[in-house]
Amino acid sequence: MQVFLDGNEPWEEHMTEERQLAVLEHGPDDRRQPGGSEQNVPGVTTDYWVTVCSACRCASCWHGEFMCGWGRTASTVEMLASVLRIEGREHRDNFSEEKLKAVCGSVRYAT
Repeated sequence: MQVFLDGNEPWEEHMTEERQLAVLEHGPDDRRQPGGSEQNVPGVTTDYWVTVCSACRCASCWHGEFMCGWGRTASTVEMLASVLRIEGREHRDNFSEEKLKAVCGSVRYAT
């Protein structure tokens, strides 16, 4: 099944994966574009990578706060914060930039 934004062309063939995720999350008028142009748009933050538990895909599990049943033996994976927001597995505060700075020491932004 192809999704059309304007009824003319399949949108996924003309956009990067990052742009597709931004459209899904914020709508087609969102100005988030790879390469940093989103930094000039008020109220829109740059996407960033979040390390999560590979079993439940939650940052809070990897942080040791709300661990799943496999949390002690599972590995970790890196996911974009925008994908985690779409999935909605946990509250956004658990993988906010402030939380990552407090737990991990820094935030790695997607380019």
